[in-house]
Amino acid sequence: MVDKTKSVDTIQLPGDIVGKLIRRKKVSMLREALNELLVEVKNIISTKGDYEWIKVENKPFYYVTTENMLVVDIERKHISRSRLIDVPEFNMGNMSVDTARKLFRTYTDKNPLNPNFNEYIPYIDEETGDTYNANFIWIGGINNAAYYSWNSDDSYNNSRIIYDNFLKLPTYALTDPKAEDLIRFFFEKDLNLFSDKIKSDGFELLAKLFNEEKIIYDKDSNQVDFSDKFAEGEIINVITANGSKILSHDFNDEPVHKKLLSEKIKLSSDTYDFIRDELLSCDETRVHMEKYSEHILKDPESGHWDLWSEDGEAKKKDFEEIKIDGKLIARNPVYDALNNRSGIVGIDFGTKSTVVTYRQSRADVLPMRIGSGQYKRAVSMADYENPTVMELRDIVSFRKDYNKRAGRPLTYWNDLLISHEAFSQLKDEQRSGDTFATFFSELKQWANDKERQVSLRDANGVEIDIPPYMRLKDGDFDPIEIYAYYLGMFINNMDHKIYLRYKMSFPAKIEKAVRDKILKSFERGIKKSLPQAVLDNEECMKIFRVEQGASEPAAYAICALQEYGFDPEDDEKMYYGIFDFGGGTTDFDFGIWSSGDEDDDNHDYNISRFGEGEDPYLGGENILGVLAYNVFLDNYDELRKNNIIFTKPYGERDIAGKDWLISQDSQYAHFNSKHMMEKLRGVWENDCEIRESVKSGTIQLNLFDRMGESHLNFPLTVSLDKLDAIIEQRIESGVKQFFSTLKNCFDKDNSFEQIYKIDEINIFLAGNSCKSSVVFKIFKKYIDKLYSDMPADGKESKKWIKVYPPLGSKQAIKIQKQELEPDIDKIIEDLSEDCKEISSKDCKEVLVRLKDEKAVEDEFLNRFIDGLKYSIEEWDEVFLEAYIKQLEYIINKYDGVLKVFDEYIAELMNAITEDDTELLEKCNAELKEGATEKEYESIQKILDEVAATEEYKDIQKILDEMVATDEKIVEIKAARQDDDDSEFDEDDITAEDILEKISRPNGKTGVAFGLLDTRVKIVQNESAESSFKYYLGQNRKKKFKCIIDKDKQEYGQWRRFCSASVDAFDIWFTRTADAPSNKVPINEIGIYSETGFIDEPSEEKSVYIKLVSPTDIEYTVSELSEEKINNAQINKQDIERLTLQEK
Repeated sequence: MVDKTKSVDTIQLPGDIVGKLIRRKKVSMLREALNELLVEVKNIISTKGDYEWIKVENKPFYYVTTENMLVVDIERKHISRSRLIDVPEFNMGNMSVDTARKLFRTYTDKNPLNPNFNEYIPYIDEETGDTYNANFIWIGGINNAAYYSWNSDDSYNNSRIIYDNFLKLPTYALTDPKAEDLIRFFFEKDLNLFSDKIKSDGFELLAKLFNEEKIIYDKDSNQVDFSDKFAEGEIINVITANGSKILSHDFNDEPVHKKLLSEKIKLSSDTYDFIRDELLSCDETRVHMEKYSEHILKDPESGHWDLWSEDGEAKKKDFEEIKIDGKLIARNPVYDALNNRSGIVGIDFGTKSTVVTYRQSRADVLPMRIGSGQYKRAVSMADYENPTVMELRDIVSFRKDYNKRAGRPLTYWNDLLISHEAFSQLKDEQRSGDTFATFFSELKQWANDKERQVSLRDANGVEIDIPPYMRLKDGDFDPIEIYAYYLGMFINNMDHKIYLRYKMSFPAKIEKAVRDKILKSFERGIKKSLPQAVLDNEECMKIFRVEQGASEPAAYAICALQEYGFDPEDDEKMYYGIFDFGGGTTDFDFGIWSSGDEDDDNHDYNISRFGEGEDPYLGGENILGVLAYNVFLDNYDELRKNNIIFTKPYGERDIAGKDWLISQDSQYAHFNSKHMMEKLRGVWENDCEIRESVKSGTIQLNLFDRMGESHLNFPLTVSLDKLDAIIEQRIESGVKQFFSTLKNCFDKDNSFEQIYKIDEINIFLAGNSCKSSVVFKIFKKYIDKLYSDMPADGKESKKWIKVYPPLGSKQAIKIQKQELEPDIDKIIEDLSEDCKEISSKDCKEVLVRLKDEKAVEDEFLNRFIDGLKYSIEEWDEVFLEAYIKQLEYIINKYDGVLKVFDEYIAELMNAITEDDTELLEKCNAELKEGATEKEYESIQKILDEVAATEEYKDIQKILDEMVATDEKIVEIKAARQDDDDSEFDEDDITAEDILEKISRPNGKTGVAFGLLDTRVKIVQNESAESSFKYYLGQNRKKKFKCIIDKDKQEYGQWRRFCSASVDAFDIWFTRTADAPSNKVPINEIGIYSETGFIDEPSEEKSVYIKLVSPTDIEYTVSELSEEKINNAQINKQDIERLTLQEK
């Protein structure tokens, strides 16, 4: 058993933190040195001796103590026999007769102007350059002056008569006798009283910093301190510029370092405060997490990982030991790891975002909050998804810090951002197109593309070229490893525990080599998030693993089958299909759910997967790319005039005459396409406000041309109907492939009729995209077709295909509660009922503004809006339905009576039902503005008539059940205000709802939940190489003729492909599930070709093809038959290898 915590008074700090301490020590030493000098300045100024004359070294003055007087030094000019010459920036002051007598007669031994004079003072006139002897001295300021002779009678007069033999001597009386104010004056005027060079240089520095407002002088404490304008880095630069020697203090690193290590740091010192803040903000620095509470440094049950070191353990490399004058609590990270040895984490690494679940010592699987480290904020759904995007700001600094340590390196969040913060920056339309190359949001697509290279540029302009993922070498920058490191930091920290076991899900069709490399990248990245003590512990490392779990569709099946209550008994078999509509692709998976073997103690259920497929072009992000591409094509002429470029999405066709603006290599093109995708996201995700704005036919977007010049608010025409048609067409293509794959799975032995012998097939829809009503509508179309194609002697006319909506959706919950059947027609009917409801959040916000900011004068509308607002706030469907009926009744009864009223009510009703924010605000003012006074009176009359009808009264009875609506709303607001004033605010209530919702699997998180279910045995070996990706065929009469069926052809077997009678032949390949039908047009999206070459064509020979990996084939030319060639040894030089790539 290992210790949990212990008290320490010596801590090991990493070199980078010690480096910061050295810098701070230098700053502190400079402050102390300047204040030591300040004390000397004050002592000089405050000298109370009898008329001491102190030479100002850098100005033509003597400072006379006692009288606080500056007297010009006649040896340094500013002297004339004809006038008083003032010193710039100084104001002359007056000298009394008594003072003059003391200075020039009584204490002549201290007067340095002419210590050997007898009866005259020799001087040089600055204006003429002549030498004179002065018998009289004219002393004073402008407003008052007196002359004094050197004669024995000590005469003087105030007649202001200037004689030729007078010396005109300017004097400057400092009227404020307070030393602290004099000090400020000496700083401001840079009056250096030090003849010693070291102190003189120190004073010059002090005065310079004061006048630049970089230090602040506190006259109460007679101390100086650095101002906010004087950053630490600038202070260090000042020290360096002065040769690291200031006021006899040595500021070089080595002596400062030794001094720091020799001292015990007091808990009351600024140095300790810095160490404390560094410790508490360590993960805030790394990943922008919430700063840790200070109690962990003092609480014996808490403690800090970074304070831990084993007793007698040698100092860690690159660490320094710092002594503390007190005790802090260190926490053993090995304890946190081993104490959670049963903990396990599931990671669903997604195209758009990543979801993480975890299980500790209990059976509960829970989602982990990884989208943000700001745990004090109210929880949100976004916290449980981590967008798969990063922003590079300072890649050199990040890599340097990342490579310093094996565990928990001190990286800086502002050097490389991920997650929501990076995603929000990516979406910012105000950013320059030049910054687009700082973002990387296609990690998963890059990993799956063997030829895709990525060029990135950080915010400092440093470029980094990243080779294709499968060609990365040790030491190369690996974005997936870095993403995993950040993910690991959100998982393993002092607010959570340390997890040593991780399971990852992958698409069903991913290549084994790619899958294994991603696992290695995640292993390296997650290890980086672990404390060094854990990495050094043998027992921890025996447990640590990052391994493949169930495939994404299989993991969802494991979760969904149990969530929907499927519990087979004995030999019962339940057939299922998964339609996993993700962000990048759509995966299909087919299998059998059955009870576990009686003698298998480790599993309750078995999954036997017998088929899989995919649509690589159907994905939420892919659809957005296609929508953006089509909008650009529809505006091609205007874009061409402005040289605005864009990208072509994966799988799309080139359009003749419209390819000049397509650029796959320009960051400006990628910027334009990405921002168009974000502009249209609301169309795809059914955001009513966005859809309504697009319905207008025009959108505006900030775009960049080929030269990087911006075009702000560039107008583009757009058709919502066309966009919807594209979405529907894409979804239909995917659903069609799903059912084709289903048929192919049952048709491996030419016995498709088997599918009709199955009692029931359960289709589970996964992914948030499957919530779209379009998906259900198209599924119904193909289910009905399957029923109509059923043989006459097939099963009875019952609906044997069951459809289950994505977990977490309203319809899914109803099915789980047995309030709805998993019947496609019933689900569509229920969805249509949902469409009648009003979007509560947006409508609520609009109506609050409508009521509070734009009060409607009409009494009827006031009542109507108040009631509707209350109904939405309370989400009372009965009242909402009543309001809709009320509107419908008025329109139907008085259709066309008054155009303005008819249009107004129609607009208002449309605004409510369509959740149109702008229209709802606009129509609020139209009634009174659009009607004449006579019409307005007529409207009021109509309203009165309506109110008197029996039909209206029936509706009104429902509405009248709301007692004093306005008062009720006030009560609601007051209650919420009370909540705001307490510890529980409205966000907390929302957080509870979110927590309840997120704790259950949904269409997005179901994969991560299913990953951690260890009671299900997957019969098929998912660690083996995935099957070949493509159907191979020929172009026959503009149709794809399938020659090699990927579902029937095994690896390593030669198969005749075509005659070898020509010197070049085309190999057409596709993932389209309909390919075996030989009816797919050859120009269909997703069909590509590669060319093979024959050195010696021959009618007697054939081309044979062998599948060698999911994307690679080999071909050879031989005169042997297919049977013989598979038993023959083929020379390697006679075999050509091709990698099939969708371009």
